[in-house]
Amino acid sequence: MYFVDFDVDTKKIIGFYNDKINHSIPESAIPITDEQWQEFSISPEKYILENGEIILSLDNPQPEPIPTMNLNGFNIQMMLSDGYTRIITNTTNQEAKTRLEIAAVRLELLNLITEQDWQIFKLIWDAVIDAIPTGILVSTDLEQIKQIASTNNMPFNFDSEFKLHFLE
Repeated sequence: MYFVDFDVDTKKIIGFYNDKINHSIPESAIPITDEQWQEFSISPEKYILENGEIILSLDNPQPEPIPTMNLNGFNIQMMLSDGYTRIITNTTNQEAKTRLEIAAVRLELLNLITEQDWQIFKLIWDAVIDAIPTGILVSTDLEQIKQIASTNNMPFNFDSEFKLHFLE
């Protein structure tokens, strides 16, 4: 028969015992089945003793997966959005507009995007925004492009003046 013992203070598993191998088993050890021994011994940190019951510990939740940036989705959704269309149509800096679209595609093709790549993209984006006459862009445009950035887990978003800023 198998036994498991728990620390009184931390309530975590501190040992496993088998009565065929171990001649002195602590009195505090609890008898468990072969199946429980196999399960508990694989990940003992997952279990605690609470009110005499062996339960999964809430102190060791599984880490949430880190969302993956979807640059392709971002680019496509931006191209199809009214907000981005209004930005590109109304900027007076056509050179920056062309560079922005080239930079967006270039970033998508890179295996690894560096901080410098993002800084260049920000510089071009902000130049496009700076060349839009006042009053053309509206709050729904901003909400739309912010939502697109957020939905696609981009490392940046946009401030109230449509300027790109990096998330921390």
